[in-house]
Amino acid sequence: MEPSEDSANLKTLRTAFRAQARRRVAERVPLLIAILLACAVTGATLEWINFPERRLTLLATDALFATTAGTLLLIVRRRVDLSVVIAAIGVNLAGIGSNFYHWTTGASAERSLLIVIALCSTAVLILPWGWRAQTWASLGPVATYILTLFVRGDVLGVTGGLEVHGPVEVLVVYPLIVVGLGILGAELTERYLRSDFVLTRELRERELKLAQAKEMAEAASRIKTDFLASMSHEIRTPMNVIFGMTDMALDSELSPEQRTYLQRTRGAANALLVLVNDILDFAKIEAGKLPLASRPFALRRWLEEILEPLGWLAQDKGVELSWSIEDDVPDTVEGDAERLGQVVLNLVANAVKFTPEGSVHVRVSRAESAPGAQRMLHFCISDTGVGIAPAQQHEIFDAFVLGDAARTMRTDGVGLGLAICSRLVRLMAGHVWVESALGEGSRFHFTAQLLTAPAAGASLRGGYAAAATSVAA
Repeated sequence: MEPSEDSANLKTLRTAFRAQARRRVAERVPLLIAILLACAVTGATLEWINFPERRLTLLATDALFATTAGTLLLIVRRRVDLSVVIAAIGVNLAGIGSNFYHWTTGASAERSLLIVIALCSTAVLILPWGWRAQTWASLGPVATYILTLFVRGDVLGVTGGLEVHGPVEVLVVYPLIVVGLGILGAELTERYLRSDFVLTRELRERELKLAQAKEMAEAASRIKTDFLASMSHEIRTPMNVIFGMTDMALDSELSPEQRTYLQRTRGAANALLVLVNDILDFAKIEAGKLPLASRPFALRRWLEEILEPLGWLAQDKGVELSWSIEDDVPDTVEGDAERLGQVVLNLVANAVKFTPEGSVHVRVSRAESAPGAQRMLHFCISDTGVGIAPAQQHEIFDAFVLGDAARTMRTDGVGLGLAICSRLVRLMAGHVWVESALGEGSRFHFTAQLLTAPAAGASLRGGYAAAATSVAA
């Protein structure tokens, strides 16, 4: 940062501090004036009773004091900086006038000292500008008080003198000590106000920076999600070309070594397509651009078609794959068959993958305790596989999380499958959970709102769409 910028920032900081301190002065001055008026009225009442011969002078003095206080209060409400200057000048004039009045009337020096101390203490409250302002405010009252201690007789045609009852040295040193403490108090007050202001300013700047950083992060996240969600066609098109060219090459005459290379290429391309589809689906869900298409479909035939390709995979591993649907579940239901199949395929494929031996079973029944159970179906995919540790069961539905079993067996994937399943189930107004123990297998459950087509009618179709929209929001 350039020196000129430092100077400008320092000047701005000082200006802002002055403005804040003025506001604090404005808040205190009315109360201070009320206190001073109360003290003045009390003092005037006592003098009115004890010194009848001075009543006219007291009336004039109190009227002048009340007028000055009212004027100061009026100025405070309109221009605080001018009121502070007037207050500083007023402290000096009040101190000088009080000392002169006591000197001309031959009053007690101790009594005059009390007035000086009161004025200097008041200046600390209404002038929080540090030791310089406090020194200037206290200069007039203290200097004239010390002067009146030593001057007696005629001065410029006026006769007067204070009545001293104690040592003059004490009467001189005492106000100097009080003024010194007042100057120190004013400096400490200014430092406190300045540090408080700087801290408040830093906190506000930090909050502003955090808010800006949060806004930038959210904007970057939206841009990233929108970009990924709009890249579906551009990414899948070259992948389809790779599949087509590889399949055509595999149909031609090839040597065993060439066929092995192409088959591995086909398998890697298929794995890449699965990853791309998972990333794009996840991005679309996060961007809110994955609407559900609700239509009637035959549940039993649909489930058989979904599980048929996985049956061959399970058979190759020596794992038994079976499924059942309870009798009270209607054959025709209504929902997004494609997205529902994506959830079932993912969960069943994981069950087969992590089951070295034994069985995998898919069970469909009516939901009993879920909200809106009369419209919900309950899917349960149970296996006799390796199981999931209890500490990981709460996080496997998070994005980019792979369980210990997946890491140990070195399976492919980026940990998006279960996260996508969880979000798709929420779009279907359901929820997903897991019950598992290490070495004892797992049971994945999820519910989905699947309305019966002919009995429910069009109103149910609209209710499903509204529920899906609500969950998506």
